[in-house]
Amino acid sequence: MILVTTRFQEIAKKVRATGHSIQLNGLEPEEFRKLFLVYVFDDGQCPGNKLHFLDKIMEKLKGSPLAAKTVGRLLRTDPSLAHWRRVLDSEEWETGNNGIMSALKLSYDFLPFHLQRCFFYSALFPEDYRFRSRELISLWVGLDILIPCGQNPTFEVGLRILNDLVIHGFFREEETNGDPRYAMHDLLHELALKVASNDCLSLRLPNVGSVKIQPTTRHLSISIDDLGKYDVVSGQKLKSELEKLKTRLKVEHLQTLMLFGKMDEGFVKIFGDFFGEVNALRVLHFPSMLCPVELMLHNFSGLVHLRYLCLGTRVGQMHIPLSISKFYHLRILDLVLWEGRPDMPKDMSNLAKLCHFYVPSDDQLHSDIYNVGKLKLLEELKVFQVNKKSEGFEPKQLENLTKLRELGMYNLERIDTAEEAAQAKLMEKRYLRRLTLDWDSKRSSVEPGVEAAVLESLQPHEDL
Repeated sequence: MILVTTRFQEIAKKVRATGHSIQLNGLEPEEFRKLFLVYVFDDGQCPGNKLHFLDKIMEKLKGSPLAAKTVGRLLRTDPSLAHWRRVLDSEEWETGNNGIMSALKLSYDFLPFHLQRCFFYSALFPEDYRFRSRELISLWVGLDILIPCGQNPTFEVGLRILNDLVIHGFFREEETNGDPRYAMHDLLHELALKVASNDCLSLRLPNVGSVKIQPTTRHLSISIDDLGKYDVVSGQKLKSELEKLKTRLKVEHLQTLMLFGKMDEGFVKIFGDFFGEVNALRVLHFPSMLCPVELMLHNFSGLVHLRYLCLGTRVGQMHIPLSISKFYHLRILDLVLWEGRPDMPKDMSNLAKLCHFYVPSDDQLHSDIYNVGKLKLLEELKVFQVNKKSEGFEPKQLENLTKLRELGMYNLERIDTAEEAAQAKLMEKRYLRRLTLDWDSKRSSVEPGVEAAVLESLQPHEDL
């Protein structure tokens, strides 16, 4: 037996020929009331002076558990009668949407402005996408929603925002093989697309002909999972569709370009021609490349406004673009999915605004940053090999990296004195949450007195 579920009546009609359909309604009133009360009140009990408002609002939610969650959390954030009256009297209930979408839009309208903006751009991710926290936070940083300033590390601020969106019911937190992820309900993704429609465009290739494009569109994401293999017919079809699209979309004005799925190499030239005039990008997200990024974006080396760059590949011979060391405004570099050659540009320390450099699980790319001390905003340095070379890897390189949340110091046997170790100034790194101190187990000689003095000089703050 095959069970098909859908929100769309047209799909139900297509499968009805081989079976029968059941129209699912909302929860029964009593069960819905119990659920709603739990979302609004800790003890599930409503004070008498609010019963009238509660009953009226419940009527508008049509028994939807999702609406109960978002509107319930909305009422919970402000227990005053004035707030509940504003929710009940909102014009959003009269817009003609179904009760569920009206409830979700209402919950969005009452969010603080900074949370609205952060939710808004989640429309760029595909439906049913499982977000990692770094992906969402990196996007917010790249779009200047979350700006590194003051003493607060951006990642911790971003996590607080993400947690607030979970509390308000706009994301749910789940685990995949022990890896925490965030997900959105389909209706909330639909809401994100609606509220972001003037600025954001999310395409699923090859079907782009009927897509409505606003002249104000600045952020584009493309899903290519259904593109298929390249042949002359499919290539011509895609080229024709993109040429039509280009007459309506000003690619030179794009600030965000995100690509999801793997593209057959035959389509690369078509995309390269389509994006030939891109030059104002702040965000570039290409996590599954089969060919060098320069073939997809001919002007890649000229993207000097980039704030967030994500590149990934499984092609072992692909090189990291040397031009990334010239992106002086770059705040986040994400190479977690990079399985190509690990040859980093030698002048990476030019990226003075870099806050996050995410690397594959072996963390070795961190160990290749020459003069890392220039990256004063960096929040993680998982592998720092002390005195790896004659210069550029001394303990004093760590002196001004006061924003570090994670640090790994290796080959500590190469430090000769306590004074040299003290130059790292670990005690002053008050945001440090994880610290690794490592001596090579295969070192040629052991000097307990020197190593004890070095360890004492590497003492971190007491809250670690």
